[in-house]
Amino acid sequence: MQRILNNFSCASKAFGLTISIKKTELFITNLDSIVFNDVKMDKEIEGRIRKAISAFSKLYNMLWCSHDISLKVKVNEYKSVVFTTLFYGAESWTLCQKHINQLDAFHRRCLRIISNIKPGVHIHNNGVLTKYNISGIEAILIKVQLSWSGHLSRISDIRIPKQLPFHQFQTGRPLLRFKDRLKDNLKRCNIQFSSWENKASERGIWRHSSKIDSNTGTNFV
Repeated sequence: MQRILNNFSCASKAFGLTISIKKTELFITNLDSIVFNDVKMDKEIEGRIRKAISAFSKLYNMLWCSHDISLKVKVNEYKSVVFTTLFYGAESWTLCQKHINQLDAFHRRCLRIISNIKPGVHIHNNGVLTKYNISGIEAILIKVQLSWSGHLSRISDIRIPKQLPFHQFQTGRPLLRFKDRLKDNLKRCNIQFSSWENKASERGIWRHSSKIDSNTGTNFV
């Protein structure tokens, strides 16, 4: 990518043109995940929801509306097909509450369609989650990130995947970092930030320590 940009810059100079950094928006689609130069998550979340809607819609007639397929099978397929699309790359997401609300609204809407709950019928969302033994969005995100964080803690300090999430930004109001979101998730699970790496070094201990309530996203250990 850098070589391409360098060549483009040289070609522009040959015609007396220069590339304006401020006016140039760069985004990279990496394995179907979009990374913008401002590292904000808005476009990524919108893109993931669009792709998940597409995956869900393709199975609408043959699966979700079928009366010959059990709800258990439908939910398992939902987890296998829609979840994998929706949460691709979620390990490194640094989400604001509005992003979580967007994902949660999509998740609950899909479950109501799968459950054949008609519009206007009042059923508590947590009741739907409990009935089909499926977690809420925030609980899923916390579990995914803590699992990835545990993996990061066990790899070498010189590896880029370990250095990047804890990079220090310049002075001024920083964007939400992976480290900030990790601190919040650790707090939700009653894990001290100062000692989380020691716990994460043992997979079994870490897996037990990071268990959370599937509905509320809070620790129940």
